[in-house]
Amino acid sequence: MIGKVTSSKGLDPRDMPPGTLVIIYVRNSPGDNQTIESQESALVNLCHERGWKIVRIFRDRWESGKTTNREGFEYLAYVTRQKPRIAQMLIIWDFSRFGRNQDTQMFYSAEMRLNGWLIYSYRDDVPSGSMGRIFEALIAWKNEQFLVDLRLNTIRGLAFIAERGCLPVGLVCKGYRETIISLGSVARDGSERMGRRPEVDPDVAPLVVRAFEMKALGAPQNAIAKATGLYSSKSGSWNHFFSNRAYVGEYEFHGEIFTNVYPALISRELFKTVQEKIMPKATILRARKLHPRRRGSSFFLASQSVCKYCNHPMEGKSVHGHRYYVCSLHNEKSEHCPDSELLPADDAEHEILRVLLEHIVQKSYLNDLLQWTNSFLNSGLDEISLQLRALEDEFVTAQKRARKMAVAFGSMDQPSKYAEQTLRDAEALANQLESQIFDLHQQISKNRIELSPAQIEPLSTNFVAMINHGEYFDLREVIEQLCSRIVISSNEIVVEVHFPVGAI
Repeated sequence: MIGKVTSSKGLDPRDMPPGTLVIIYVRNSPGDNQTIESQESALVNLCHERGWKIVRIFRDRWESGKTTNREGFEYLAYVTRQKPRIAQMLIIWDFSRFGRNQDTQMFYSAEMRLNGWLIYSYRDDVPSGSMGRIFEALIAWKNEQFLVDLRLNTIRGLAFIAERGCLPVGLVCKGYRETIISLGSVARDGSERMGRRPEVDPDVAPLVVRAFEMKALGAPQNAIAKATGLYSSKSGSWNHFFSNRAYVGEYEFHGEIFTNVYPALISRELFKTVQEKIMPKATILRARKLHPRRRGSSFFLASQSVCKYCNHPMEGKSVHGHRYYVCSLHNEKSEHCPDSELLPADDAEHEILRVLLEHIVQKSYLNDLLQWTNSFLNSGLDEISLQLRALEDEFVTAQKRARKMAVAFGSMDQPSKYAEQTLRDAEALANQLESQIFDLHQQISKNRIELSPAQIEPLSTNFVAMINHGEYFDLREVIEQLCSRIVISSNEIVVEVHFPVGAI
């Protein structure tokens, strides 16, 4: 059965009389059973049978429906927006020609109809009338699901290749060469399925190892390039090369690690040393802050404290039995942060705990901090509040209208289909507005911490007990829950606090 799609005015494209002006859009893409020529031939024959006059044919050859670079379709969209229209109806092979994304398909079909165009889908079995839009939405979902299923099937097939020790995609890494082997299965066309297995290249592999060894020793890139010839000294491939875990025998594909694809060329210790050389400084600092040794340290300020002079994390350090805090950058090499000094840990910790006990964990301060936090969270809700008030007014109007229609509908002896549909539409609009209002209320509630003074009191009591208890892991938890950052120097300590949401 040939499908038909009605316009917004209720016209059925199949019933358009001879002489109707039409335009045609055809596209094929890799994997289509129909060529662009077969599509065009079928649509032209249809026009001849109906006596419709073809004004223009737009074509896109071998372009994926997912891509945005479709010159034929883009020009088609442009033409359908022009006034006066060059034709009355657009004929397509099926709705996937618009694209396999639901939003894209529904957007373009709605836009064209609003501009007065009829749309005729040759293959999609869409009924006429109001049910046609529901069918179109299902077709749009089906077209998008096709891409999802295709992607999952492709990934599953490629993972099958990797499980058998072969490379599913891409070129082999430097230091390896590929050998073609049988995967022991049959492809769709009946041929034997083959795979590319990486093997160590005895000529290039030693150069790879040499490059990693030189990098670990701090050799400059131009020296490594000159000694190995793997890439030019200015190539942008070096960073990927040195961070490629295939060289320790770990090949990652779609979030899964395969250890049977690449034979290891270097040790994990050498690879780790090289990563520290190429890792961005900010990443190193984050890694240091979360390092188990740093978090488990009895220096409970270390997780949240930074140096005043360079903003690097502070570290705990013991010197001749005495505890100190020191800038991590200064601790590596003193010339990196010359103004930093060793700060007695007992003095710094005592001062922080005093401020916490006397001020921050007191009920009055926590209550003020809560009010300030809620004020800050609500400062960005003005637009949402305006939208909410507008929706509530619209909902009241829609609800009244639906009630009036229900009363009128009940008084009819034989209600018409139009009256039934009008009542359903009015009730659906009221329900939709009510749902939107609920969502906005939820969004507003999430931007506020609901906590009464009675709930703040046990929170304060608990913090006081944890501080007085004095175990370093309790103290570290208090610091992390209350302090965003502690800026430390030899002459001052600045504590930046936030409301302890995690402790609620």
